[in-house]
Parts: sequence; structure tokens; C-alpha cells
Amino acid sequence: METQQSSCDDRGAGADACRLGELLARATGPAPAPAPAPAAPGGGGRVVVSVHDLAALSLSGSGITRQPPGPQVLSTKPFIVYTSSATRTYTAQILGRAVTIETTPISYLWDFGDGVYLSTTDPGAAWPDHTVWHDYTTTHTQIHTTLTTTWRARYQPAGTSAWRPIPGTLTTTETTTAYDVVRTITYLTDDAEEQREH
Repeated sequence: METQQSSCDDRGAGADACRLGELLARATGPAPAPAPAPAAPGGGGRVVVSVHDLAALSLSGSGITRQPPGPQVLSTKPFIVYTSSATRTYTAQILGRAVTIETTPISYLWDFGDGVYLSTTDPGAAWPDHTVWHDYTTTHTQIHTTLTTTWRARYQPAGTSAWRPIPGTLTTTETTTAYDVVRTITYLTDDAEEQREH
């Protein structure tokens, strides 16, 4: 018959207390490890930003400037457009933590409203240094130019120094006010001859 060894002295007044202590130790086992302290708000957990998070932000486009800017465009003259290549900076709250987001344009898709599209990485420039333009071949009424800009982005959580890329790209789309494409027509009249007394 197997017997258990006890470190208690069975003699003396402290025997009962010693046995009680051993029984409690066997019943409860080792003391549990303390629970980890909860993370503080805005703490050091890794923040990951995706393009889906950016969709919730009000991202502005790169802007459209057209020359001429008025309500009519001559079909005999180049229709010049250009935009901005500047990086945009936004601040957002992701998982309760402030995050700085930078977006940089990488390509531009121009829709000139007459079925012609132009895709380029060049933002263009104003006349006379223009690099992006369109030649209308027919007249049009109340058409628009639409620009779709593709952006890549990166982010930096508050309290960190490293920038992290956001996988994928996002797009913004903007449209000009309406304009007419017109053709100039020269008429020969007798007025000039009459003024010359012919």
C-alpha cells in the first residue's frame, strides 16, 4: 500500500494547521499568472490601412484646368487641359488612432466628351508649354471633359516615423462645366467692296 510522505510533524499543536495547508495546496494548485493589462487607447497595436479605408474619406481630385476656359471652344484650335501632380495629405482616425495618409497621382485618364480618351502619366501644362491637348473635329453642344486620376497611397500612424505603403490604388473622378465646340465661318460680303467704293 502506497503512502504519502508529509513534511508536517504529526506531533504538536501545529499539525492540524500544517495538514490543512497541504490540502489547500493540492486542491488549488499553483497560483494563476496575472492577466495582461488592457492596451491603452491609441496604444502600440499595429494599425493597417487599406484602400477600402480610404474610400470612407472625402478624397479630392487633382483638379482640371482647361484652355480656353469659357463656354465655347473653337474646333480649329487646340483644346488644352492640365491638372496638378501634387501629393495630398489627410488625417484620419483608424482603430481609434490618428493616422496621416499621403496620396500621390500616378496616371490620368481624360475623356473629352466626343468619344476620344487619352491616358497619360503627364499632368500637362498651360499654354504655350502645353503637353496635353485635344483637337475636336466636329461641333458639339454642352459637352464636358472628365478626368479620372489614379493614386497610390501610404500612411504613417501617430507616434511613428516610418511610412507604410497601402496596397493597391484608388481613383477620383471630376468633370468640367459644360461647353460648346463651335466652328468659325468666314463670309465674303459686298460691304468691304462698298467701303472701298467699288
